[in-house]
Amino acid sequence: MKREELWQTIALGVSDDGETPAYGLGNAVRRKGERDIHTTVLNAANGPPLLAPTRAAASKRLPREARALKGLTNYEEPVEIEVAAEDLRFMAMTPGGENPRPEIDPARCHVGVRVKRTSSSRQAIRSFRARFYPLETMEVIGVRQPSDHNRNAFGARHFQPHITLIRPNNGLNRDLNAIGTAFRAAVPGIKFDRFVVRCRTNTSYN
Repeated sequence: MKREELWQTIALGVSDDGETPAYGLGNAVRRKGERDIHTTVLNAANGPPLLAPTRAAASKRLPREARALKGLTNYEEPVEIEVAAEDLRFMAMTPGGENPRPEIDPARCHVGVRVKRTSSSRQAIRSFRARFYPLETMEVIGVRQPSDHNRNAFGARHFQPHITLIRPNNGLNRDLNAIGTAFRAAVPGIKFDRFVVRCRTNTSYN
């Protein structure tokens, strides 16, 4: 069976200028590459086979009435959004990974930083996100609740800006406070310098 997957990524990106957030922590961080250093602003629906466009939910099927957001094309815009280091907290990139849990081992997960809810940068991030609310028509989202500043129609239920920095099998301790403290001491903050929309179609056969 032939499958066509339309991926729509709406994100704020960080340039690969040698000052990216993965630097400053020595061997503890395995840098993923410039293309992956970003925070997703909005999860958009895929076309057939209707899969959520985040790795964590990549096997979760959406209702058949869901459609890709119309009118999206590849687009890039320069921006300036700075997130202070004090507004960043490390977390395991898995459901419930904000807080330590016995069943979550950060050494076996992707690990990254989230932007605190009290950060002043959240308002700027939300302004880019809000551009796409009108595109979530009934034809697109079906029975789902539309996205707002705190809720996602697709992907993770709750919106929380985050950047994945560290790959699994990383040797980290369960307590991420130590690496968080080292990170904030080494990196003054994160500067997003571009707003990006990327659409691509993958074809596969089952």
